[in-house]
Amino acid sequence: HGVALSGSRLLAARRWSHPYFQIVSKSGKAKGMCLGSDRGTGNAILWACTGGSNQLWRWTDADDPGHGELIGYYDGKCLDYFRGVPVNLHVSACRNYRDQLWDYSASAQTITTRWGDSRRIACACPDGTGGTRRWYNVHLDPPSDSSDQRWEIRYV
Repeated sequence: HGVALSGSRLLAARRWSHPYFQIVSKSGKAKGMCLGSDRGTGNAILWACTGGSNQLWRWTDADDPGHGELIGYYDGKCLDYFRGVPVNLHVSACRNYRDQLWDYSASAQTITTRWGDSRRIACACPDGTGGTRRWYNVHLDPPSDSSDQRWEIRYV
């Protein structure tokens, strides 16, 4: 099982020889689900954590965890986003473009774009009392105190 890291424990993790981690939602309906890429479409979605290679990520620079490109273990592609409404996340070839650069705040538990309005990765979880789903879309939202924007990094 993975270990939840935050604050100084996250910084200490950069010295681990295995830099891959899961990005786990702290949101209500999607709480405990992992961010991964759909192998068929390349869309970024949340679903039950399986430990599969398409749910494992690493930072571009292991000496500076929490900043830079998020690279998937499965296909070596980077987390990316379409500039539109809604702003959906997907994986694509790594290009070191600004739409592939991210910052993780362990204290706020948020993953934020590095340019423009600093939007945050959020679960596209519908409001209401309906039952939980097997998976949820992931997109970018303006910064808020919503739990849909909270993430835990779990090194495996």
